[in-house]
Amino acid sequence: HATDLNRSSQRIFSSTCRRLCEQFEGRELRSITVEDAERFEESLTAEGLAPRTISRMIGASRDMFRAAVRMGIIEANPFQFCGSYR
Repeated sequence: HATDLNRSSQRIFSSTCRRLCEQFEGRELRSITVEDAERFEESLTAEGLAPRTISRMIGASRDMFRAAVRMGIIEANPFQFCGSYR
């Protein structure tokens, strides 16, 4: 639950969700590929975000897509192996 997260984590999840929606606007979750996830990470780097911020955003993306896998919405998590900052 989002209420279980501390404020910093809530901000990261909110910001990540907004950025994912902007990046993949109009696309179904199942159409997002590993390559798309890598491009998302590259776009965060190109914006000049700090490595820790990028790592947290990729982690949040991974968690969101993991939940979609658990719910049966998608078969595989495109962010599973993404995150050179881990």
